[in-house]
Amino acid sequence: MQANDVRVVERNKFLSEKLDGARGHQRNDKCGMMNDELKERSNAFHSSFIIPHPSFPLYFPCAHWKSVLYFVAMKMRIKRLDHVQLCIPFGEEEKAREFYTQVLGLEEIEKPEALKPSGGLWFKIADIQLHIGVEEGQTKSKRHPAFEVEGLEQIREHLRENRVKIKEEIPVPGLRRLSFFDPFENRIELLEKSNGEPKPASVST
Repeated sequence: MQANDVRVVERNKFLSEKLDGARGHQRNDKCGMMNDELKERSNAFHSSFIIPHPSFPLYFPCAHWKSVLYFVAMKMRIKRLDHVQLCIPFGEEEKAREFYTQVLGLEEIEKPEALKPSGGLWFKIADIQLHIGVEEGQTKSKRHPAFEVEGLEQIREHLRENRVKIKEEIPVPGLRRLSFFDPFENRIELLEKSNGEPKPASVST
């Protein structure tokens, strides 16, 4: 490399460093203003909004403010659980109705007219509702509702007499538990509170 070429490279490097420094000062000034503005917004919303997790920052470092979204979560005042839903294949409403009313003894309630075209059934269960919806491509899953009951042993015998598939759950202190499956392989857990250690139930075959 010639001497003139070396001087040109050094000069370009010097000018580049100066330009980057100037841009850095400008970014810092802007980010300082942005951080101050976000702090003010955070204080203003503090009375009606919460941050999802204690470790979640109220404002972001200026280097990342464009690449990170600012999230806040609104406080919800949940009053009660209204319903749970299980799904069955299309066209199987009568089979579901027979199982849930005749085997489980649930009371069917009428769906609103606007929702009837979508198919399915609704039942009253304790002080909430059980909705049976219809959908394609069902797969077996661990997801399930759980209901507290009285007389779990009698329920177990009733399910066995009606040849309902039962899964004995692992006992936990203070609870007796079992799960059963409807004709569509939906799992439903039943539990009963007990005093002391639960007794292991005999496994059904």
